[in-house]
Amino acid sequence: MNNNNLRAVTAIVAALTLSGCGRAPDETALPIAAVNVVTVAQSQQKTERYFTGQVVVAELTNLSFRIEGKLEQLDLVQGQKVRKGQLLAQLDDTSARQNWYDANAQHQLLQRNYSRSEQLLKKGLLAQSEFDELSANLRLASVNLGIAAAQLSYTELRAPFAGVIDQINKENYETAAAGESVISIYRDDRTDVELQISDTLLMGTGGLTRNEDYQPMVESDSHPEPLAMNYLEHSLQIDSSTGAFHARISTDKPTKLLPGEAVRIRINLADAGLPVINGYLVPLSAVQPQSDNHGFQVWRVEDGVVAPVPVTVENIGQQGALISGPITPGEQLVTTRLSQLRPQQQVEVVSQEHSAQ
Repeated sequence: MNNNNLRAVTAIVAALTLSGCGRAPDETALPIAAVNVVTVAQSQQKTERYFTGQVVVAELTNLSFRIEGKLEQLDLVQGQKVRKGQLLAQLDDTSARQNWYDANAQHQLLQRNYSRSEQLLKKGLLAQSEFDELSANLRLASVNLGIAAAQLSYTELRAPFAGVIDQINKENYETAAAGESVISIYRDDRTDVELQISDTLLMGTGGLTRNEDYQPMVESDSHPEPLAMNYLEHSLQIDSSTGAFHARISTDKPTKLLPGEAVRIRINLADAGLPVINGYLVPLSAVQPQSDNHGFQVWRVEDGVVAPVPVTVENIGQQGALISGPITPGEQLVTTRLSQLRPQQQVEVVSQEHSAQ
């Protein structure tokens, strides 16, 4: 092949190579999405925080017998109010009562013999060894009488405090095993509210409030006036199903709140000695859960392209969500079609609004 033909073949191969390396139309390019956006306003300081809670019974207690026996008396109804010390249930005490009678008779007999023996000992008519034996028998009889009295008391189930009968798990003439729940009772002189709180709120505070005198306010449809309650306790471990701690507040004042009723708890963070929340208020429609469900994100628009930005939701209210994260005032966040967006996708803004001040 001469040089002219070689140059011609080389030029053709080069041309074919260049044409093969040319970029083909991208059939997978994402379409331009038409979206609404909101312009981020200046950051806000949130001094109050609302939680959703539920009224729960105070000191719900399961009552059971310490011995096994046949129920002879159980005349209660669910919701019945009872006094502290009131007899709630009774086992058949025939055997236990007979044992007490026998032990008591034996103790009285030995007590009389002991009294006579003391006089005989003083007069020298009784040996010391015989008196010591009578004394030991009396002490043993006293122990047996105490045991018999305890066994007799175990046939009764009495209210440990004034309250309301919650559940009745047995009926008359059924056999109740030792330790088996027969009745559950709760206090009616106290109202408790349980709520869930995040670990960030508890971190370093040791409780729902650092100020021991501060009282969270409880609001409900059945109680028109806000009700002040005292912080009671919180769980020591996070609930794996909710990712939050359980806290409880309480009041001893009479209320119209009923167990199971939903309530709102308002906490003034400054008065409670808790960190005040700072963030940006945006519509709820601008916030999206992350794919791993471990957080939230917003979609920021810059030069016609969107990108996800991780944020922390500090609080949610009627005006929207208070968020914190790497965003600044004046930026635009998408409020529509969030689930359809992809990183670096081009968008067209068709509507724009400003977030609340």
